[in-house]
Amino acid sequence: MGEPLPVHHDPGAQPYELGLLLEVQRERESLAGYQFRTGPLLQAHWGAVQANLNLMFERRVRAEASSATEFGYQWQLRAH
Repeated sequence: MGEPLPVHHDPGAQPYELGLLLEVQRERESLAGYQFRTGPLLQAHWGAVQANLNLMFERRVRAEASSATEFGYQWQLRAH
């Protein structure tokens, strides 16, 4: 059998990395409710090129004006 995959690794050691964003916000004023933001964080390396893509879903709940789920994204491409 081969070697087991490492559970933890140094950033940049693999050609790809995956993360998860989970953010919960509550304003001091209780009428504003809670704001949730979640989504995957993706990063890949190809030689000297690095690409990042962050997909985010956001929603406000338990507020006077609850909102529908909104989608947003961020991306970046850079050469080292």
